[in-house]
Amino acid sequence: MDSDDSNGLKPKKINGEVEVKEVDFCYPSRLKKMIFVGLSLKEPTLFAGTIFKNISYGKDNATKAEIVEAATLANAHKFIRYYCSTTQ
Repeated sequence: MDSDDSNGLKPKKINGEVEVKEVDFCYPSRLKKMIFVGLSLKEPTLFAGTIFKNISYGKDNATKAEIVEAATLANAHKFIRYYCSTTQ
C-alpha cells in the first residue's frame, strides 16, 4: 500500500472495533494523570515546552535546520514564524 497513491480504494465508510486491554496511558507532560477515554489516531498532542521541543520530540539532538525542514514539510513553518513574532 502506498499512502501517497491517490488511485487506491476509497471506501465511503469504515466500521470496526478496537479492544484494548491492560494498557496504561498518560501524556509525557502529565505523568500522574492517567488517560484512556478514547482512541483517536488523528488527535494532535502538544507536550509541555517549546514548539521546537514539540517538533524535535521524535528525534533526539535534532538540529535547527532539521526542525525548520520538518515544520516546512508539515506546512507549519510560516504559521510558527508568524505566531512567534506576534507573541514575543
